[in-house]
Amino acid sequence: MNQKAKWNQYYQKVSPLPHRKLVERAIKLDKTGHRVAVDCGCGSGAETAYLLAQQYEVHAFDFNEDAVTLTHQRCKNHPKLNLTLDSFSEFEFPISSLITANNSLFFCEAKELDAVWSRIRS
Repeated sequence: MNQKAKWNQYYQKVSPLPHRKLVERAIKLDKTGHRVAVDCGCGSGAETAYLLAQQYEVHAFDFNEDAVTLTHQRCKNHPKLNLTLDSFSEFEFPISSLITANNSLFFCEAKELDAVWSRIRS
């Protein structure tokens, strides 16, 4: 089975699942009032959709074109969604109050992690 087929199989399994409860906790801890979030490695879009439902402007990205397509379909052209086909090393992190990287940060190349982490923190 090729890599694309493996990812598609994974997305089919996780697409029906709801957002992670950790995202709810993160929202409760966000006291900034800024309401801008980044969903790194958005996958099937569960966290992105939940963040949008909580009135966040969401910048979501994934390096997999199928994930971007699934997130786009799930969020139905939401006006507060900025969705891109991107990687950690290429993504331009906006000023945000919440960043989620569920099951994705380890896809960042080890040699790029320091620079990416610095951009996340800034």
